[in-house]
Amino acid sequence: MNRLSFVARRSLSTTAIRRSKPEPFRVAFTELSGAPPGQCVATITMACAKANSFDATALQGLSQALTLVEAREGLRGLVLQSGVPGFFSAGVNLRAFANISHDNFLQLWTLAKSVFRRLHALPVPSIAAIDGHALGLGCAMAMACQHRYAVNSPALIGLNEVPVGLPVPQWLAERFRDLTSLRVAEELLCTGEPVTATRALALGL
Repeated sequence: MNRLSFVARRSLSTTAIRRSKPEPFRVAFTELSGAPPGQCVATITMACAKANSFDATALQGLSQALTLVEAREGLRGLVLQSGVPGFFSAGVNLRAFANISHDNFLQLWTLAKSVFRRLHALPVPSIAAIDGHALGLGCAMAMACQHRYAVNSPALIGLNEVPVGLPVPQWLAERFRDLTSLRVAEELLCTGEPVTATRALALGL
């Protein structure tokens, strides 16, 4: 974390991905004091309807936010956070699957995988600031970050796809296993049981 051990000095800019109230994805770049000019940390604030749940439109919004972050010169780190009280993200918006075709289902998961991998592949430290429930695809986006910090609260964290009839794709199951253990992954991925932040910390999640 040494690369992030500077004090934020001032916000350089904030870019809205699309106009709405509140903006579903806000990107801000904060300059760092004690660092060369232009060095900054990016913050992506998610503020989608339905508890930051993801459908194709929301995933495209997060993808566009990442495009801005990836293109920023002097980037030293990223914080992914929520602007919705009580939720980091509730995961996939189940309404997105109403009458969805097989092709569109695959496209949705392909887009989710792309966003996950881009977030995971950022060449700078990334932090998920979890202040509320992080479930399903919301937990996945937190897992894509290098570090996860959660408020000690009754909020739950986990991949709960199975109880709602969705598969856990291999790329996501592998990341869960790598963060926890094979035994924990076999247990929690099969049941879809979310856990508290305290237990998630003990498990390595």
